[in-house]
Amino acid sequence: MRRSRAARPSGPGSDRPEPDVEDAAAVAPEAVAELRAELEQVRTRLARSEREVQELRALGFRVAELADLVTELLAGAAAEGGPAFRQAVDRYADGV
Repeated sequence: MRRSRAARPSGPGSDRPEPDVEDAAAVAPEAVAELRAELEQVRTRLARSEREVQELRALGFRVAELADLVTELLAGAAAEGGPAFRQAVDRYADGV
């Protein structure tokens, strides 16, 4: 990826020669084409990232819904009590 450079003085009195206008004009179309291609790549990556963020948000929401459901089921089972519930929790804890 191309990075911009800070402008430095050129011409008389500097260690940098004055730019050749003809050379700049010849390079400019190539540079513009390169920058346009990079811009298109950035736009493509951004669109892909935005889609991935939306997908992750949807999955996160689904996980939260499932966690709520499990909590409700466990709360109901805990209210009923009994050794079967305790054994199920112990089996789950051993598996994790």
